[in-house]
Amino acid sequence: MPADIKERLQLTDFFSVETEKVHELLEEYMNFGGYPRIVLEEKLDEKLRLINEIYQNYIERDISYLLKIRKTEKFSNLVKIMAAQPGSLVNFSELTSTVGISVKTLKEYLWYLEKTFILKRITPYFKNVRKEITKDPKVAEKFH
Repeated sequence: MPADIKERLQLTDFFSVETEKVHELLEEYMNFGGYPRIVLEEKLDEKLRLINEIYQNYIERDISYLLKIRKTEKFSNLVKIMAAQPGSLVNFSELTSTVGISVKTLKEYLWYLEKTFILKRITPYFKNVRKEITKDPKVAEKFH
């Protein structure tokens, strides 16, 4: 039997026998991603501390610094709001009033987040290209 087929059968056996462990690992992956340092940590409170540290370094320091964002707290709040509503329509007026920034700044921040792979804008599909451009996009967060 070829090695790749044998490996697939072993993996299938593992999934069927260790269903509880597979669900536990999947849930952990969905919550914390695949950062090795976090995966290898055993304590939940330490995993939370590490993921927060990664967030702080990447979003609040690196991106804010590299892009010279002056309103770092508002930028961070926008990221948190976007993370809490994946797949939702982007309501520009609601977001600007909630975060306390202009529409121009909001669009700029969303562009930064897309270009730094934090989120992905999903535009609606219409046969009419003008309609596709003017309709509100949805945003899929890419943190996980």
